[in-house]
Amino acid sequence: MKKYLHIASDEKFIDSANWQFEQVYPGSNHFFIIVPVATQHKLKHVKQQNNVQVFLQNKKTFKTILAQLKNYDLVFLHSLDYYFSLIVNKAVLSVKFVWIFWGYEVYKYYNLFARDNYGDLTQQAFFHDEAVPFKVRLIKKYHYYKTGQHKVNNTIFKAHKRVDYFCGSIKEEFELFSRMKIISAKYIQWSYYPIEFIFNNHDEINCRGNNIMVGNSADPTNNHIEAFKLLKEYNLDNRKVIVPLSYGDLKYAEKLIPFAEDILGEHFNPLTQFYPLEEYNNFLRSCNILIMNQYRQQGFGNVLAMLWLGAKVYLDERNVIYQYLKRIGVVVFSITKDLSIENKEALDSLSIENVKLNKRLIFEKFGKEALLSSLKKQLEKINQG
Repeated sequence: MKKYLHIASDEKFIDSANWQFEQVYPGSNHFFIIVPVATQHKLKHVKQQNNVQVFLQNKKTFKTILAQLKNYDLVFLHSLDYYFSLIVNKAVLSVKFVWIFWGYEVYKYYNLFARDNYGDLTQQAFFHDEAVPFKVRLIKKYHYYKTGQHKVNNTIFKAHKRVDYFCGSIKEEFELFSRMKIISAKYIQWSYYPIEFIFNNHDEINCRGNNIMVGNSADPTNNHIEAFKLLKEYNLDNRKVIVPLSYGDLKYAEKLIPFAEDILGEHFNPLTQFYPLEEYNNFLRSCNILIMNQYRQQGFGNVLAMLWLGAKVYLDERNVIYQYLKRIGVVVFSITKDLSIENKEALDSLSIENVKLNKRLIFEKFGKEALLSSLKKQLEKINQG
């Protein structure tokens, strides 16, 4: 029987991964959950099960894991942060690694993405101070080397090239990273959440309001200001522009709110606190429009959820999510081309026919049975090769 090791942190979607892999290969999966020393082995999100073992993030754990790697046919890394990168780089070459991509591991550490993620208005509002004096830039560069951040980055970059397989939802993203020579791995397509795990009733069209949701977090990569400026051109009547800001950079959220109030006035409705799931879903259901103005892959789960609810979704064409959804036939819209005042139907609801089409296509790719079948085939292929 094949043996698979999963190295992960204490995050809420790891239980879904455990369930899926056990459905495909029962009894073959062992999860090592790495937690900060301060937690004293206590788990917040991951459910304690027979195949789950908790370790503190320290040197002892590092040595223990390295000694265990040889006992497994495949090692799955749920994200690839600095600590996990140290394990990858120290492991013998015979160990086969699968990196399950989360996003930050590339977009946070590679400077080549930095400025490309932000629109002009966002840069002017939030990053204008970084463009000034040479002395400031010199101090930051000194700090970068003095703190050893360059060593951290180099460790992560090395691990990215060492892994054997890159696992993610969007092949276009894998192809982008391959072209940029960030990775030299083979591709596996997989998702943490089958669509049934997000919404129970996959037949009902749930959007029942005319509000507009912008972005998914308090992060400048959402390019909120650019989106708000576009919406200001429309007669919003009694519509609310709902903006999730409880997750991410709270300092950014504090700075953004005055901008939003000035641009959108009474239409602006920020979500600055965490809500119970059902209450948050009610906000989602009140929106027939979702605008995701990120230029990079971000919030893919939010996009799928809103498409599933029947919303009309606007994305930037540079975003690999847009490219992927268009490729598989899902009806999504371009912010640049379609969200303009000349388009009188821009804020109209998606037609019933297109809602049904989107649901069918998403279910074919992200339904429980589809994900399990795909995962099994890909693991069999790896095991045979």
